[in-house]
Amino acid sequence: MAIDWPLEVVAFEDFLKSKGLTCQRREKLSSFGDKLVQFSDEKLAVRVFSERAVWFVDIADAAAHPKEWYDAGILRDFMLGPATGAISLADQIKLVKENWPVIVHCFSAPQLEVTRKRLAGLEQERAKRLFPGLTS
Repeated sequence: MAIDWPLEVVAFEDFLKSKGLTCQRREKLSSFGDKLVQFSDEKLAVRVFSERAVWFVDIADAAAHPKEWYDAGILRDFMLGPATGAISLADQIKLVKENWPVIVHCFSAPQLEVTRKRLAGLEQERAKRLFPGLTS
């Protein structure tokens, strides 16, 4: 049975291929209709997934920290400055495509530790903002 994918995800897959990434996984994950597609090269990994019909785009350093994923909202805050609110799938994809050279640079070996520290700080700030009584 074929899995239906949003057209913007299919087009994004073409973009990722054009940047030299290869598809590592493309599958339906559960009975809720969750889906995952993951691309990577030796430096970066990109995944697009749905969880109960909500779509996410994440980036990871494929070489040193492949299990540390950063979502498009954190990447937006990192590259463009703080913002609030959810980002549609189309806008998440647009953010990654339009900022691809910046993402590649920030996840390069010379920049990686500074990038990771800033992203971790932004994640912590978001957690404090979203869950004020639960974080220190």
